[in-house]
Amino acid sequence: MKWFYIVAILGTTGLFAAPYWLVKHQNMDMVEKAVPDFDAQPRRPIMLYDSYSSRVNSMDPATCGDTTSAGVQANFYEGLYTYHYLKRPVEIVPQLAADIPQVSEDGLTWTIPLKRGVLYRRNEAFGYDVVGIDRKGKEIRQYRTREVTADDFVLAFKRVADYHIATPLSYSLIEGYIEGMSDYRAQTRGYRPGDFSRYDKDKDKEKEPIAGVKALDAYTLQITLTEPYPQFLYVLAMAVYAPVPREVIDYWLATEPQGDGRAPVPIHRRNPEIKDWRATVGTGPFYLADYSDGGRIVWVRNQDFRPEYYPTEGGPGDAEAGLLDDAGKRVPFIDAIYWTYVPESNPSWMLFMTKQHDVNGIPPDQYNKVITGVGRTLSPEMKKQGIKLLTYTQPSIYYLAFNMDDKVVGRSPSLRKAMSLAYNVQESIDVLRNGRGVWCRSILPAELAERQAVGDSPYARFDLDKAKEYLKKARVELGLGPNDPLPKISIDYPSSSQLARRQAEIYKSHFKELGVDIQIELMTWPTFLDKLHRGQMQIAAGSGWHADYPDAQNFLQLFYGPNIESGTNSTRYKNAEYDALYEQMARMPMGPERTEIIKNMVAILNADCPVIYDSEPEAFLLMHSWMHNYKPHPVGYGYTKYYRIDEQARRKDGGR
Repeated sequence: MKWFYIVAILGTTGLFAAPYWLVKHQNMDMVEKAVPDFDAQPRRPIMLYDSYSSRVNSMDPATCGDTTSAGVQANFYEGLYTYHYLKRPVEIVPQLAADIPQVSEDGLTWTIPLKRGVLYRRNEAFGYDVVGIDRKGKEIRQYRTREVTADDFVLAFKRVADYHIATPLSYSLIEGYIEGMSDYRAQTRGYRPGDFSRYDKDKDKEKEPIAGVKALDAYTLQITLTEPYPQFLYVLAMAVYAPVPREVIDYWLATEPQGDGRAPVPIHRRNPEIKDWRATVGTGPFYLADYSDGGRIVWVRNQDFRPEYYPTEGGPGDAEAGLLDDAGKRVPFIDAIYWTYVPESNPSWMLFMTKQHDVNGIPPDQYNKVITGVGRTLSPEMKKQGIKLLTYTQPSIYYLAFNMDDKVVGRSPSLRKAMSLAYNVQESIDVLRNGRGVWCRSILPAELAERQAVGDSPYARFDLDKAKEYLKKARVELGLGPNDPLPKISIDYPSSSQLARRQAEIYKSHFKELGVDIQIELMTWPTFLDKLHRGQMQIAAGSGWHADYPDAQNFLQLFYGPNIESGTNSTRYKNAEYDALYEQMARMPMGPERTEIIKNMVAILNADCPVIYDSEPEAFLLMHSWMHNYKPHPVGYGYTKYYRIDEQARRKDGGR
């Protein structure tokens, strides 16, 4: 899904020892309670230890639009549908829906039955019951919960369409496709951001309805489309449309602490986006128990999670790999997840090698010690320690995005082509990533069916002589004389790590050979995303797109003109011919005719060159011997519930 940045590498030395003390002394009360009631014997909680390297941008399902936030949210938010954990090619299965939608013959009316008895995680927004008195005479409170209903999904779609909530991804994928969605968005513009009456019902009649999203009853949701949308089931498998209880809006967004209770927040001070981690009320297998931005993130087993079980079927080779050993067993197997923020690679590596963390990538400067040159397998030393290696690719691409509204890079197609031809991507892959990945040469990654048909961009190659020819043309396009200097060009990068600085030097070196002076700005991931969506960059580097679903449309929509406003078209690219072809392609099922249209669209993109293609990554993941059931999913999230830690083996091998 979504935006992600290229330096997904971990670690700072300053955080090296902190998490162990914190886990033992601050969070154990909540973790101790995570052991499920259905376990026959008392035991100590089973915890998964990992790290993350980019700051979390969103706690709200509606605003989620990057892979880090998606990974965090997927443990507690759930959508109508998801993907089977093991089957490949991917297969959509119901999650909060009870079955696959019933679709009318014209493809416009989608009727979705909901599972009954699905409960939200207990939260103070639902109120509480007094269940006792402690030794100090204070009430012991148990927060309430309630069942998920179709009205909660109606509210979720309203929040996605709300003009006052930044929903670049979730809104762009349904804009114009659901009847009345655009009308509702226009109506919300007339409300103040903190006036939540736009979500209200008056005697069961909605004040501001979305014509195409209705709760037929408590357990039936109906969505009416404006035109056939073949990718719509994929869209419904995204957790950005997870249900939101109205109680969360009224309690966490509309009131604030005052004395021993809460008082209304004045409308002018209310924020319609869920920002407080305590307000993350979902239905998933875990709940967010502790959160510090740029610090620790702790999820704990949700005791109200419905009974779910490990898959009994898988893909080829899964049984042999042990991925079906736990078939039919109740999940989750893990009681708590503990993530530490480690934005540099070597400290994270040491946490793994000292058996404090369960999984980790391989830092570039450790690669040749860990991986053999022949066959790229684990070294004998690593195998002796019982460490396992998993290598895989996913439908992801990295690129540098030009701002097509910029007066320099947006004005000159020849400058964009020159810079594309001058960037030797293979050097970055070899030097910074130890050859882990391939040169990206198209907007469509290799995993998509149409990739071979569209071919390679003529500018996704290294040819410095040709680049200099285009630079001469660029001077003319920019109105420069033969002795006029080229303007300095700024590249923004979403990290300040050591690896990011090395990447910046490669950019400078390659473009200096071309004759273009580059200034690099390093920043945090949330700051980068904010500038990107505001159109405040000349060139956005180090970013990319990971498939939300396995269809070419998900990548081609990145350049659809109307998506500039919604935010997914970050290059701000506009081409009337491309837009017309996109609108035709988007309503067509997969087939030869659609592939021909996609070929034409990609040819237009290649000619306009709104991005410099970088790479398609290859992941190398290490796991300790006690980690089981780990299978990367190409597009889905929320599979930590299937991971299993052999606690006895971990202790025996010296793990924490």
